[in-house]
Amino acid sequence: MPISFEFDKENNILYEFGTGPLCVDDFIQHRQTISKLALKSGLKCLCNYSGAEIDMHFNDMQQISLSVIRSTEMVQIDNIQIAIITDNDLGYGLARICEAMTSDEKHDVQVFRSIENAKTWLDI
Repeated sequence: MPISFEFDKENNILYEFGTGPLCVDDFIQHRQTISKLALKSGLKCLCNYSGAEIDMHFNDMQQISLSVIRSTEMVQIDNIQIAIITDNDLGYGLARICEAMTSDEKHDVQVFRSIENAKTWLDI
């Protein structure tokens, strides 16, 4: 699976790692997988896609954003912080689209170019 994860249940932190070529189906499948975890409100997500090759379009980002919202609605959690890390301009731009489409009263999404800044924002 091109997107792997570790869930620190005790601290309610989800660490995601994306590598290699990724498509919209990879993201949607990943969201379905993590929605089965014992997630709680106040979840912090550190999503590191620095090693990923992302070739998507606006419509793909809409689908990904909807899958994020639906997956958290299914487990009925809120107050979610999502830090997305990417190291290339295309990935950064696409992640910013996802940020704009996903940020709402339940989801606070920010995009970063460094893991250190993302961790500082998440306070982890």
